[in-house]
Amino acid sequence: MTLSVEQRGTVVIRAPLRTVKKEADHFFEQNRRWIARKRAEKREIERLSRPKSFTPGEEFFFMGKPYRLRLKSRNGTSNPLTWSSDGFVLLREHSRHARDLFVRWYKRKAEAKITQRVRFFSQQLGLYPKAVRVTSATSQWGSCSADNRLSFNWKLVMAERPAIDYVVVHELVHIKRKNHSARFWNALHAIMPDYKERKLWLDNNGHLLSV
Repeated sequence: MTLSVEQRGTVVIRAPLRTVKKEADHFFEQNRRWIARKRAEKREIERLSRPKSFTPGEEFFFMGKPYRLRLKSRNGTSNPLTWSSDGFVLLREHSRHARDLFVRWYKRKAEAKITQRVRFFSQQLGLYPKAVRVTSATSQWGSCSADNRLSFNWKLVMAERPAIDYVVVHELVHIKRKNHSARFWNALHAIMPDYKERKLWLDNNGHLLSV
């Protein structure tokens, strides 16, 4: 028998066809602590994945680090949203448009930083895409078209740089390997031996990279 905790905390037990209910109930009781822990983890992920409210103290990721948001009234600046090592500052009078301001800010940063990393690794690997663009795709971090055009999700700029580099190199390798065959993964490993750890960061933290 196997056990999993699905969305909204639903517990699913998969068992052979002839398994009697008593055995399934016993299996459930044996794993009650594990179920409680997994349910708590799911609730925390759902809480952190909720749309932002853009209230003071809320955290927004950039290059793998969380930065707190502060609101202030206009004070000699016309820029509605600014960022520094101290965090993000949003002018109160622009609060109604906070999400649009954040998305535009992240897209600008993503275009600059991701393009720079593509250029760097292209020169290192001798793999040159036909074009590079930043999109609002929600199902994947990056993609490579049949004619070698690379696309990257703008939310990727919220991730730490090793994770960004993993996605960039992953898509560059697709220029010569258009599938996820063993040859593809071997080529990726030869370039980036720790790619699994970099990918794991995205798997574990991807739900935090949202606006």
